Amino acid sequence: EEGFALLRPLIANREELTKRLKASRDALATMVNVDASRLGAIGYCFGGLCALDIARRKMEGIRFIPNLGSRLLPFPGADLTEIRASIQVHNGEADPHIEQVIKRGFYEEMRTRKADFQFIDDSGALHGFTEPHANKMGEATVAYHRKAAKRSWLMARQFLREILM
Repeated sequence: EEGFALLRPLIANREELTKRLKASRDALATMVNVDASRLGAIGYCFGGLCALDIARRKMEGIRFIPNLGSRLLPFPGADLTEIRASIQVHNGEADPHIEQVIKRGFYEEMRTRKADFQFIDDSGALHGFTEPHANKMGEATVAYHRKAAKRSWLMARQFLREILM
């Protein structure tokens, strides 16, 4: 509950979230041994929303966004210009948090923005399918799915190799 209390205001105020994401990207870009033209973001759940928002805001140097089990909510009022980063979304097909109307809206946004994207639905997987301890959360809509977790991570690694090599 403490974590969700911290996240809710950022989901409600995506401009503030964007400021924080940009500050993180800028800090990373100044680090030794970091090529600021070859950055990416990977995220799970709220982190996946953050990764998608980084792509949607076209932050400098961001080339790839593997997203594993995320909220797909569009950025309110975002321009619909082309997205430069390549995006790969892994979704729990049985995740009740991601309704078909949300998926259709995501596809429409990505097509409108001429994004290079993949959307992979893992059958039978719920929200949190990559988290080995998800079953201990006591939420009926959240569960670890070993096969989906393994497959999504293997595909995300291949995606990263493709984009960065």
